[in-house]
Amino acid sequence: MSSRLGLTGTSNPRDPSQWGAMTVSAAGTARIWEHVLDEMPAADRDLLVADMEAAPPRAGDGFDQAFGLLFPGVDGGGGPGAVAKQGWMCCFSGISSMHSAGAVGSDQRFVVALLTGVPRSGGREAARRELDRIAAAAVAPLA
Repeated sequence: MSSRLGLTGTSNPRDPSQWGAMTVSAAGTARIWEHVLDEMPAADRDLLVADMEAAPPRAGDGFDQAFGLLFPGVDGGGGPGAVAKQGWMCCFSGISSMHSAGAVGSDQRFVVALLTGVPRSGGREAARRELDRIAAAAVAPLA
């Protein structure tokens, strides 16, 4: 898929069972979203988007997904709205990762990819607040 979409900055994990350790750049993540929204057959696109929109506020592991593009300041209360795929993982090499990527706006016109990696010592709540701040600033001109 990486070569088919022309992704750069992607790499597989050394251990294939650790799929969460795959590396994809922000540009690559945005390219994947463009592929989903603009190039996939409509039925496939609609299935993926509907499933992301139906994701519960709390993931199966209990993690609150209302961060980044799904932060209430972006996805509700006067924000532009978003459909997003959230990601979080701790702690390869002492880094806690929180990612939020998706389509923003009432017509899902804008693709935004926010990928973060912060030292575990800073705490996940601090990382969440910073990602929320970045997301709000990034999408403000798109509202």
